[in-house]
Amino acid sequence: MDNIPGFLLALMMPVVFLGIIRRFDFYQTGQYRIILLSLVLGGIAYTPAALTNGSMIGPGHISKEIIERYIAPVQEEFFKGLFLFYLVRRYRLTYSVDGALYGFAVGTGFAVLENFS
Repeated sequence: MDNIPGFLLALMMPVVFLGIIRRFDFYQTGQYRIILLSLVLGGIAYTPAALTNGSMIGPGHISKEIIERYIAPVQEEFFKGLFLFYLVRRYRLTYSVDGALYGFAVGTGFAVLENFS
């Protein structure tokens, strides 16, 4: 029960910030449907990143510090980038603001699940 305020904060802060960024989409080309898809895909990207990072720590071949400092950031950006690459290939992005908005949504979805863990 004591964790509920923390969970709400972990969920609401990135989502509120995403809403603020959406308001700055002056060209109004970003579609809510794609923004929500980006948010979900970012959340999905968390799973393989967490599983592979955890599997490297388990056997003890690589220290936790090395993984946290060097491997995990690259790996996490790779998984988020895969979904952003999918969005760029699947949908026509008219302005760079669209790509930034969708990229932020992917990162937000990832961050929300990472905050919960």
